[in-house]
Amino acid sequence: MSYDIIKSIKIKDNEVWINCASNNVSPRLYETYKSDYFTNILKTKGLEATEVELLKSYEEGSFQAGTENKYTRALKVLRYFYAEEYKPYDWRTESFRAPNFRENKEKEEYNQLLLKALNTKLPKIKYVISKEYGQSKYYLKQNKNSASWKAFPEKATIFDFKTEAENTIKGFSNTANWIIQEVKK
Repeated sequence: MSYDIIKSIKIKDNEVWINCASNNVSPRLYETYKSDYFTNILKTKGLEATEVELLKSYEEGSFQAGTENKYTRALKVLRYFYAEEYKPYDWRTESFRAPNFRENKEKEEYNQLLLKALNTKLPKIKYVISKEYGQSKYYLKQNKNSASWKAFPEKATIFDFKTEAENTIKGFSNTANWIIQEVKK
């Protein structure tokens, strides 16, 4: 499936500008272009509706994160903070098979949930995964395709939600001595 890798989205002078590259073109060539589709929504329905539509593009998979931005953070908020409210709309769950799935995503309640996620700040408490080995403690550093253990907590992957860290642990075996601990950032 084809998607755009988004480096940045800027709304200026009543226009929406997107810097992106296609996932199926190599080497990746990032280009900035004015999006007529989102600019039209901005001019006819306003900023709030435009931001909701941009978030929908991320949620549906048409846009993927090249860098973290307000829309990728809102996706995390949807999945981990508003998980129960989001479940009927989440295509990654069994609700996708429901006969009224598409109609549910057209309802105003769905747009309001997306707007709420966009306006919710990430929690101040963060989480890291650690394990003890002998007398030492090591911290998980996770990349896109691998994971390693670091001796210093500042090198660890920091998770915004405890559930996010728990889901990461589920992807590995031999995790009985792994610990999720809070950190303040």
